[in-house]
Amino acid sequence: MGGASYRYGSPPQRGAAGPDHGRDRGLTGSGRSAAGGCCSLLLRAGSADRRPMIELPERLLEEMVTHARREAPREVCGWLAGAEGRVREIHPVPNVADAPELRFLMEPGAQLAAMREIERRGLEIVGTYHSHPRTPADPSARDRSLALYPDLAHLILSLAGEEPELRAHRISDGRLKPLGLKVQ
Repeated sequence: MGGASYRYGSPPQRGAAGPDHGRDRGLTGSGRSAAGGCCSLLLRAGSADRRPMIELPERLLEEMVTHARREAPREVCGWLAGAEGRVREIHPVPNVADAPELRFLMEPGAQLAAMREIERRGLEIVGTYHSHPRTPADPSARDRSLALYPDLAHLILSLAGEEPELRAHRISDGRLKPLGLKVQ
């Protein structure tokens, strides 16, 4: 599906990082971790060097992974708060979908409360996230059709592989626009 993907807990792979991606995580242009980091940034087909980017602190990725593993096989969901494409906080929202193992639906009251808290803290909503416990980190047809915020990042965390994988997109009128993803 294109775009950048991030595998949590994997050793870095040769040639994985572009010239500007992962620099703050100690990755060199070869994709090797100069700092011995636990994770790698995998770039799929095409160059991500010029596309819009979302930045996510590794500690928040760890919170997302912990949340997703704790609730599996149910999907988890929430808001990403920050500014200028940089995530500073995650705000989990309960999933009240009729089949939470297959889809998510943010609980309306908690969703609104999280949005108000983000605003109260002087931050912006920079994206949403949800998990795919059994499927890849690609947006499903349902994810595409229900994406209501075309200017926000949509992060999907997959637990389907040996290690969790995170991908970022913008979704507008059901069309995907891959985002660069920088985890630091």
